[in-house]
Amino acid sequence: MKTRIVGLALLLLGCSTALHADPIAITSGQFTITNSLTGAGPMTLSSDRFNVGLFVFSSASQSGFCFTCIPGQSVDFSVRAGDFGGGAGTIDGVSYTGLEIGGHLDFQTTAITLPPVIPVGTVFDYDLPFSLSGLFVAIRRDREIINVPVIGQGRLALSLRGIIPDQNGMSTFVARDRSVFTFGSTLTPTPEPTTLLMMTAGVALTARRFRRRERDL
Repeated sequence: MKTRIVGLALLLLGCSTALHADPIAITSGQFTITNSLTGAGPMTLSSDRFNVGLFVFSSASQSGFCFTCIPGQSVDFSVRAGDFGGGAGTIDGVSYTGLEIGGHLDFQTTAITLPPVIPVGTVFDYDLPFSLSGLFVAIRRDREIINVPVIGQGRLALSLRGIIPDQNGMSTFVARDRSVFTFGSTLTPTPEPTTLLMMTAGVALTARRFRRRERDL
């Protein structure tokens, strides 16, 4: 009977760990948007479990985003990357090539308001904070290598340039020259005390019920 109780406790512990897995903190890496129209570009992600390079074919944008913006407009350059190409790197100490990357990565940043008057050719550089949340999945030859929630934070380096003059030589539109999301260190999250207490109480209650049933028999 004791063996059955211990086995059940381990099973409950494993299920709880899978359902409440702590997110992995991305501590370094970059996402460079090289194509203003599709949000495409290379990405590198590093954490204490993996160091992977991949390519983003396209990314979805927030409602406040603009490809060619208008002077004076309020814009939000947050993006969701989810259309990934192949990747390669190290996961849990093992090197892989030909990885299929899945999941999604949400980059959230603050909105900015563009200057109302911008001379043509003028470049504006912005340095904005961002936060990351999402799910990172890597598969190789139909075998899932990793499937974990991820978090992160860092800075977005953004360059905007005035284009297409009006009759006064001022810009009628603003184009994005570059966008580089660079990760910085984040604290690795720890399990919540309430979750641990509830899990422990559940295991103890189950063991008590097994002992009571054994006495009844």
